[in-house]
Amino acid sequence: MGLTIHFEFKFQGTSAAALTVVETLFATAEQQKFPTLLEVTTVLDPPPDEEYPGGFIGIFSIRYLHKIKTPLRELHAFVTDPGEGSESAEIGLARFDEQPGANGEYSWFWNGFCKTQYASDPRHGGIENFLRCHLGLVAIFDRAGQIPGMQVRVVDESDYWDHRDLDKLVQQINRWNQMIAAFAGKLKDHLPGQVTGPILENPRFEHLEAEGVREWESWNDGNDNETKPA
Repeated sequence: MGLTIHFEFKFQGTSAAALTVVETLFATAEQQKFPTLLEVTTVLDPPPDEEYPGGFIGIFSIRYLHKIKTPLRELHAFVTDPGEGSESAEIGLARFDEQPGANGEYSWFWNGFCKTQYASDPRHGGIENFLRCHLGLVAIFDRAGQIPGMQVRVVDESDYWDHRDLDKLVQQINRWNQMIAAFAGKLKDHLPGQVTGPILENPRFEHLEAEGVREWESWNDGNDNETKPA
């Protein structure tokens, strides 16, 4: 649970073209100066007993298992860690086609997500670190959308992808931290000793929890007033 940015790519092209796309996105990730960036990996026709190999390749393959019935045939991808407190992001293109279409082209796909909320923890650099992580990912997706033939779909739970307003983004991450802290606090009260999570480790947890509870109560009061008869 936490503020996450989701992304999906579609591309029609040759294997060489798909690799070029992924290398272009890798170069963009390098420009963001993320602390961890693993080189582009290529996988060709994994044998049947390794249809869903380990690591990010396996995660991607299983994610598409319910959509595409043929085995993974080819994949170009890299892994990046935008910053401390953020999840890693796997970015690439994969195909499941056995035979190429016209001009040796295949249909390529990718989808993934990255939870960036906990990069805002003060121990990791606070809001500045969160912005560096979240905006760095947005820069990669923006670059993907500029590549001819690439279709990019992004669902950003902060809504920054749509409005591009930094002040609103900062407001959203603060609200998410408060909301998650209030929820975690309630859960912890009902399940003592059983609840764990990064928000509970935030040194400002109690403050965030109190703010979240106040906002929730204010929202409830407002809704109650709307339903009360005059």
